[in-house]
Amino acid sequence: MRQIMISALCLLMAFPIVAQEDEPAVGEVIVETRQLAPFETLRVARGINVTLVEGEKPKAEVHIMNADPEDVLIEQSNKDLTIRMRTRIYRNMAVNVYLYYQNIKEISAGTGGSVYSDDVIEAKRLVLDAGTDASIQFEIEVDHLEVSASAGRVEVMGTANTIDVNLSTGGRFNGANLETKKAKVRANTGAGAEVWVTEELEARAASGARIEYTGDPQKIEVRTSLGGRVQEME
Repeated sequence: MRQIMISALCLLMAFPIVAQEDEPAVGEVIVETRQLAPFETLRVARGINVTLVEGEKPKAEVHIMNADPEDVLIEQSNKDLTIRMRTRIYRNMAVNVYLYYQNIKEISAGTGGSVYSDDVIEAKRLVLDAGTDASIQFEIEVDHLEVSASAGRVEVMGTANTIDVNLSTGGRFNGANLETKKAKVRANTGAGAEVWVTEELEARAASGARIEYTGDPQKIEVRTSLGGRVQEME
């Protein structure tokens, strides 16, 4: 009996050691690949960085540090894909997701999230939305682009026939390297926009917002109020 009790005690003492060895070390990056169904709309939540990669099959390669890969939730509903963290407190956590896509039409980055790509994103119509401290940046070739940003930043380059930009509360749109024929830009409450337009510009700036343009558009319609400014780039 005494020998059995000693053996059982040794077994219990061994369990914490095994669990400790299975836990990732602080600062260790864990990589996990997940297969996905095709998607066209992407929503990125707080604190997640996404790099878009054009590929043959949709998948997500999750790189995470100081948290469990299971805490990265990737949810799909029809053609909508949402990437978010499980609700809990994280310390010094970093998440980078390499997301392989075939066709994308809408991207939304929530508070502190970011979406980048080294590929040129092509679409007939592309919708971009950046929330507080969020960032979206890549090159595009589209027929029509819609952008909204509230205290977030969107920077795109390439070409678009028409663009529709709506900014508020310090939102930023950098389209100085995006050649477009027709642009409609609205900016409020300290927001700022830079656009390159060659034919028609409709610009409205209010409450300290600023819109700058280049490209010598043939037709310009400007409305300003409460300290808003519309001016040509120097």
